[in-house]
Amino acid sequence: MTLQARCNTAVAAALFALLPFAASAQSADAQADRLTDVMMQMLPFGKILDDAAKADAQWPLQGKADKVSPTQLGCLRNELSSTGYRRSKRAEALDYARANPDRVGADLALLDGGAAGVFADFINAGVSEAQGGKKVEPTEVMKKLKADQMLSFVEFITEPKHAPLRELVGIGEAFDPAKSSQENSDSGKDVGTRLVLKLMLGAMNTCDVPPSTILE
Repeated sequence: MTLQARCNTAVAAALFALLPFAASAQSADAQADRLTDVMMQMLPFGKILDDAAKADAQWPLQGKADKVSPTQLGCLRNELSSTGYRRSKRAEALDYARANPDRVGADLALLDGGAAGVFADFINAGVSEAQGGKKVEPTEVMKKLKADQMLSFVEFITEPKHAPLRELVGIGEAFDPAKSSQENSDSGKDVGTRLVLKLMLGAMNTCDVPPSTILE
């Protein structure tokens, strides 16, 4: 066998050995894309961020934009946008898919089975209440739901085996069917506050803006 032939054989063998890893990476990427799509549905903060930016050229540093450079402010606004929000959640989803390759399929089946849609309905009702000032009763949302959708949702928020998925989405153990609707509503607001704070601190880290900027 000539030297060229031996080299070709070695390269072919190496590529063949790498095929499973390449397929795994492609699978994780595809799973991360699907998880991201579902999380964008469940927690539609992107539009809220974009609307806030449109309403104030200094957002998110209202009254303190002079504390940073124009480049830093632009960076913050990019990170705290629908595009930046998706990018952040997609990175989390990819880490999750790589760490949990055997459970992502079941996770997506559960979310697609109704959990994601029900969760999104409750979140959107809360957003409408915050924007319009008119209280939205949970029972009004539930009237529009089918039994299988509610079962999927209850399983998502209560079953211990779904705790990692709840952490990925960002709600943790905030919701409890045993609690009153007011207690769960308060927990939901706390979740929203934590998620926005996490986004803000992540953006400040990416854009090299000291957290003390917003505290001065």
